Amino acid sequence: MIKNNFYLVFFGIFSLVATIMGIVAYINYKNAHKLLHEGVKTTAIVEGSFTDNKGHTRYKLVYFDKRQNPHIYWLEKQSWTDALNYGEKVPIYYSPDNPDKSTTGGMDAWFVAILLGSFFVVFGLIGYIGLGKELLSLNQKKYLREWGITVTAHVDDVYKNYSVSVNNECPYIIRSTYKSPVDNKVYIFHSDNIWFNPTPYLKDSIVVKVNPNDYTEYVVETNFLVP
Repeated sequence: MIKNNFYLVFFGIFSLVATIMGIVAYINYKNAHKLLHEGVKTTAIVEGSFTDNKGHTRYKLVYFDKRQNPHIYWLEKQSWTDALNYGEKVPIYYSPDNPDKSTTGGMDAWFVAILLGSFFVVFGLIGYIGLGKELLSLNQKKYLREWGITVTAHVDDVYKNYSVSVNNECPYIIRSTYKSPVDNKVYIFHSDNIWFNPTPYLKDSIVVKVNPNDYTEYVVETNFLVP
């Protein structure tokens, strides 16, 4: 089932990932926006720092809420920001309902939303456009099977589609040709991916459903092929 709908599943997964990232990015954006516009602004003090073996530095910021309860915020140093010194003051915003929820604003507040938003755009462009084309193609094939005219094309070749692979297995494609008596042109038809060698089950010709107004819109009938 997955093999027969490889591209549909492939682009569907990209679309699903893009949707999830888009939702998380939006939630993160709303939370950051709420903190910066409705949060309590105060001052945090740098009380230490930690650098891991990869060279990433995090600063320990301590701030107090309105009840003078201490809270800790770990600030990730970005490559484009200046280093912070011990005792340096940093503005910080915290939620009045949950003082542990805080941000220093700037890139620190929007970094996750921007990062996930970027992934949303990349995965979305691949997934949504690809999925849209696949669904459009399925609808077109359904239409052609119902309303297209039937032509009998000559089977010229069966070859492997090495651009697609599932479990190290590549599908086969049937190549056929048909000379139209209407315009005297030769049209080349390629079947959808077939996940077994159809050669033993083929005859010299194969049925193709085409748009009578545009022979480049077609569907090669391969439902009769049973391994």
